[in-house]
Amino acid sequence: MLLGPSPTLAVVILRRRIESGKRASALIAISAVLIACSSLTVNAQRSVRVRGRSSLDLVVEQREGTAVAIVTLRDDQGTPLAGESVRLEESGSRPSVLQTDDEGQAEFPLRMRAQEQVSVAFSGTTLLEPIQIERNVDSRFADTRVRLEVEGGPRIDLDEAEHVLRVMVAGAATGGGLPVRIETELGEEVASGTTNAAGVFATRVSSNLLGAAGAGTLLASTSGDERRAPGRAALRIVRSRSTTTTIEMVDGVQPAALQPETPFEVEVSLQTAAGPLRQHAVELELGGVSGNERWTRMTNGEGRARFEISGLAEAESATLSARFAGDALGLRASESEPLQMQVRQPNAFERVLRYWPLLLLLVIAFTLYFARATAKTEEELTTRRETKAPGIALSQSRIGQRRVAISGEVRDAWRDELLPGTLIVDGGEPIAHDGRFLLELEEGEHVVEWLAERYAPAKATVPVPHRGQWDAAVVRLESWRAKILSPYREALRLIRPALRFERETLRTMHEQEEGSLASLGLDVESAFYGSEPPNAKVLKEVEDRAQRLSQDRERE
Repeated sequence: MLLGPSPTLAVVILRRRIESGKRASALIAISAVLIACSSLTVNAQRSVRVRGRSSLDLVVEQREGTAVAIVTLRDDQGTPLAGESVRLEESGSRPSVLQTDDEGQAEFPLRMRAQEQVSVAFSGTTLLEPIQIERNVDSRFADTRVRLEVEGGPRIDLDEAEHVLRVMVAGAATGGGLPVRIETELGEEVASGTTNAAGVFATRVSSNLLGAAGAGTLLASTSGDERRAPGRAALRIVRSRSTTTTIEMVDGVQPAALQPETPFEVEVSLQTAAGPLRQHAVELELGGVSGNERWTRMTNGEGRARFEISGLAEAESATLSARFAGDALGLRASESEPLQMQVRQPNAFERVLRYWPLLLLLVIAFTLYFARATAKTEEELTTRRETKAPGIALSQSRIGQRRVAISGEVRDAWRDELLPGTLIVDGGEPIAHDGRFLLELEEGEHVVEWLAERYAPAKATVPVPHRGQWDAAVVRLESWRAKILSPYREALRLIRPALRFERETLRTMHEQEEGSLASLGLDVESAFYGSEPPNAKVLKEVEDRAQRLSQDRERE
């Protein structure tokens, strides 16, 4: 191909395909190129020539006690190249040069030695690249060429009961009676036998013998005999299996009779015909609510993953479905049958009963407020009477201490849902609440700690009187799963500032990284998707590792 910047420059692409009887057309094409080159302007750049590739094949035959090397020369389209010079050189002897015949072949007699280092070379032409091959041959044996085929192609469906494997042994002295062995890339035997008169061994093999799903290799070999040399062939294959994803309710909960806002659990199972799939990610999707929700978990040793659903208060019906996205290891994607769920909505009387704790709290709050107001009035009257009495100081006129009611809510920091749990005031006994709390505290500072299962605790110092800052307080707790993402996200923000982090891309992030950052991402993923949430100890370890990565980045 000739290239130049001038507008008048001719661009000629010559692709050589030499076939028997077409040499004259090739010469005409070469002449056209030379004419085009002569018309180039003075400003033309250096030419760039694109040459095709060729291939050499070497086979050794025994003919009346003489070993003969048969060399075949072809172009990149598999067409024999006639009239080209090829050179053969044995170890310790002068090279021999012969021209190929119409079939692209040249025959060289070999010396009668047991082991020979043979080198065959083609120097190339203006249109073909040079090529050279080297082989160790044994002139005492006839050369053999082994080929392995799987009926239907190299993609093997392991869900089928059997597959047909075929080994073909070719050479100058083929015939039958050659022992053949087929094995996997792990050295496990698949089949063995003997070739027939045509040099073919065919057999049906159970899929259970072909290995696990994924990319692999089947190897076919023959040990030869007193006349024929050993041979070996490899076939790259891809073994695949279909998967089955199912979903079911846990603890006998009926999907057609769910209670509003009542938590429940479901379990997703991922299986193949060979058994459960361990440590694979499955996704659960909740549809029919305001904005579909999705969760991802890793399957355990039994191929199962359990999901906790906080409740379905906003909809009368919803749908749960689970799916497995498949992977590059030969496991095909699958999706469960949708699970239809019905929520039994309460009637008017049941709705009132649902809020009786809140009504009771309001009654108690009103009673306390009325009692405090009455006590304050009596205190003021007593103070006025005692201040009029001689010998009584104003500082001694108060009776009792002032108490203040503090109310608020505890919510999930991500989903903004009410979060039932407990709270502890000044290290005392835990006080249970359903997401809303009401405290009556005396004057001074109090330490309040909010707790919820699977959530990181929150602690604050509450001053009384509170001057309004605790009116309608909202405490937001972050789950341990969500909290463990924070140090990894901060480390990514410093090390990969152009990266936009999303929780769903956690697996993609650590697969694209290397070294310590990839290791940290893998541990964070395992903790986030694990069957049990992480704890304070695991969070501290992740924070320390993320801090060290950030410090190393700042020192660079």
